[in-house]
Amino acid sequence: MKWEITRRLRNSLINSIVVNKMKEIYRIDTYQATYLMAEAELIRKMIMDGFKILIQA
Repeated sequence: MKWEITRRLRNSLINSIVVNKMKEIYRIDTYQATYLMAEAELIRKMIMDGFKILIQA
């Protein structure tokens, strides 16, 4: 349980750093940066699921 909380804190810290960097680089607001992060996470998950399917085949 403790490790799960630590992992979540680390992930949220990383996400906030990335969102701030994206806002700085692309001159977008927090909403747009958060949306792009969520989209990237969804794409990453789809790719990982694809690899799992390939491995099982």
